[in-house]
Amino acid sequence: MAKLKAKDRAAATDTKAVVVVGYTQAYALYVHENLEAKHKEGKQAKFLEAPARQLSSSGELGRIVAEAKKAGKTLAQGLLLAGLRIQRESQRIVPIDTGALRASAFTKQE
Repeated sequence: MAKLKAKDRAAATDTKAVVVVGYTQAYALYVHENLEAKHKEGKQAKFLEAPARQLSSSGELGRIVAEAKKAGKTLAQGLLLAGLRIQRESQRIVPIDTGALRASAFTKQE
């Protein structure tokens, strides 16, 4: 009975999993939304939104979560892996040369 209650508690927590991907630099929002700026080839505004949309529409994020679940991971762990994939792809196209914006990327479970 105790094992069943523990699984019930874990399932309730797992279904409320939230993962946040973002950037902490104060100017990140400005750079993200500045569609007027000229960027080097391969760099762009919407550097977080574009990879999230592309990975979602291609089914890649769903596959990451499904593979994690198949490997015995929780939903929260699968979502964290998916969030880290979005983060990695977004860091590749961040349009700021200094590296401070790129380095401020984070993925966390709430």
